[in-house]
Amino acid sequence: MLTASPMFVAWNYTYACNFNCIHCYSRARSYPRELDTADYRAIADQLADVGVFRVGLGAGEPMIRRDYLEILARMGKRSIDTYMTTNGWFLTGETAKRLVDVKLGRLFVSLDASTAAAHDEFRRRSGSFDRVVSGMKAAVKAGLKVKLSTVVTRVNFHDLPKIVTVAEQCGIEGIAFNRFRPVGNGHATADILTLQGGQERNVQSVVAELNANSPLDIALFYNAEDDGGIDYGCQCGIRSLTLRPNGDIAACGFAEIVIGNMKKDDIGRLWRESPILARMRAGARACTGLKPDKSPLGEGYAPPPRHRSPSASGVPLKDA
Repeated sequence: MLTASPMFVAWNYTYACNFNCIHCYSRARSYPRELDTADYRAIADQLADVGVFRVGLGAGEPMIRRDYLEILARMGKRSIDTYMTTNGWFLTGETAKRLVDVKLGRLFVSLDASTAAAHDEFRRRSGSFDRVVSGMKAAVKAGLKVKLSTVVTRVNFHDLPKIVTVAEQCGIEGIAFNRFRPVGNGHATADILTLQGGQERNVQSVVAELNANSPLDIALFYNAEDDGGIDYGCQCGIRSLTLRPNGDIAACGFAEIVIGNMKKDDIGRLWRESPILARMRAGARACTGLKPDKSPLGEGYAPPPRHRSPSASGVPLKDA
C-alpha cells in the first residue's frame, strides 16, 4: 500500500567536498546553485509537515555547510529521525558532542579499507584513515550511534573481514556494505572497481558469515531486487526519494530523473500523483543506478567543487 508520503528522504545536502574519492557517484564537471539556509529551513519544515519519518544527509560532505547542525536540530524537534553520512575528516570530540546535542539518530562514517595506505589511496586524501578511526572513537565516546559505510569493490572485497575487525576495535554498532555504482567518478573507474560474477557470490557469502559471527549489526545492500535476504532491495520511489542541493526532487540519487523541486512543488502530492513514480512502481524494480553514467547530473566526472570557509562545527576546513 502506498504511504501518504515517502518514509525516507535521502537529502544530498551539498555537493561540496574536501575529498575526490575514485568511486564517488556525485562528482561532476559543474553543479547547480545550492539553496540558502532559509530555503533549507523551509524544506525541513515541509518534510515534517507531510510526515516523512527519516531523513539522511549525505552527497558530498554535509559538515562543510555552516547550517547542517541547525537543520538537523530543526528536523529533530519535529520528530524526524535523522542520520548523516560523513567522510570523517571533521569528526572530532567537539563535533560529536554537537551532533549529540541536535539528537542525530545515527552517524555513518565512510571507510573503504582496513589499512591507512589502502583507504587513503582510495579516498585520495592522506591521513583520512587515521581521522576516520579517531573520529569514530570520539563519536562513540560522546554517545552517538555509529556505523561504518563501506562501498564494496573489486579492490576491497577481500578486505571485508579486516574492515569488520577495525569496526569492532572502534566500538561502533554496525556496518553497511554498499554496492558500487558506476556513475560520477565511478563511471571512469568502473572497469577496475565493479565486482565480477564469482566475486559477487563470494561477497554475499562472506557478509552473511561475518554477520553471524560478529557482535556488530552487518548488512549488505547489493542487489536491486528484494530477495528477502540480507539485501532489502531498491526502495527508490517505493518508500524513498532523494533531494538535491538546488531543491530538485529525484526518484533515485544515482540517476538523472527529476520529478519536481521543493521550491515550487509539494513533495507529498508528488509522491502520490507523479506519473514518473507511478510508472516506476508498476514496472520491474531494476536499479537505474547500475546503468553506467557520467553522473546523476548528466555532466560527467571531475574534481570536486571548492569547499567553503569554516562551518558551524568550528572546525577549520582548510586542507591539511
